Amino acid sequence: MVPAFDGRRESEELTMPPLSIRWAIRLRQTSSLPHFESLFRQAILSLSTADVHTQRRFHFADDALACVLGRLATRRAFTEVGVSWNGAPSRVVRDTRGKPRDTRHEIKFNVSHQGDLVVLAATTDTTVTEIGVDVMRIDQDKEEAATRIQRLKNAFTDYERRTMLAKEGEKERWRSFYRHWCLKEAVLKATGKGISEDLGKLEFHLKEELESDTVIYSTEYYQDGVSQGNFIFEESTIGRDHVVAVGNIVNETFQRSHIDRPPLFKLVDLPFLLDSSSNQCEDINDADEFDLFMAKPWKTAI
Repeated sequence: MVPAFDGRRESEELTMPPLSIRWAIRLRQTSSLPHFESLFRQAILSLSTADVHTQRRFHFADDALACVLGRLATRRAFTEVGVSWNGAPSRVVRDTRGKPRDTRHEIKFNVSHQGDLVVLAATTDTTVTEIGVDVMRIDQDKEEAATRIQRLKNAFTDYERRTMLAKEGEKERWRSFYRHWCLKEAVLKATGKGISEDLGKLEFHLKEELESDTVIYSTEYYQDGVSQGNFIFEESTIGRDHVVAVGNIVNETFQRSHIDRPPLFKLVDLPFLLDSSSNQCEDINDADEFDLFMAKPWKTAI
């Protein structure tokens, strides 16, 4: 029997859904892996000479390892869309503001590192024109949250300060502080403006509380009091100690009701990032690079 025509063209049947990647890698867990030396040396050989030199310049082991993992995650993301490991570097350029991007605009991506995590957010959704991600570890400092909020008052609007200070208890005030900060950084990462942007002009209205294993999409963003409807945010937690925000800049064809909701951030490991990797550095001594890395101090105690 001939199947009934369902109204779809062949090209529509073959259209692949947009790819959304949300990866997170823990630094300490990575450095504690069995056979970490061989994995790190393989990672070094899988990077470009320029990337190896970049990670070498960091004083702290945390930052050097984060650099390595961020570069590996970017290459691994490109292999997800069919680009070879060797071909990925030629696809990544930095614009005039220093933001890395795909020369063919097929995949939008961004990387962030703070605390014990490196995170990568990437998408092939054509309605998303830019993407930015930021992660923050929820640290309760020696000073009170209210003191920190007051000290950084120029980075927040009156509305945001009231929102943060209205939380009951230090833990919730700190959580709100880092949540707001993460959102602001996600905007700067998406636009590529960096710290040149006046953070006090960016205002966020948080509509829901963050819960584990949940992504929040309802957060509203205003700049100079004007709603920025071309931004879609994803807020979530990674474990109990980090909050993460993804800022998507969408074009006029985007329909909020049809949002392809990306997954939660998935914890991946170094062997996963090295899958499909190949050697790039013939002029680098990977054993020496490992020794240099092991001699670096960590910013935080084990």
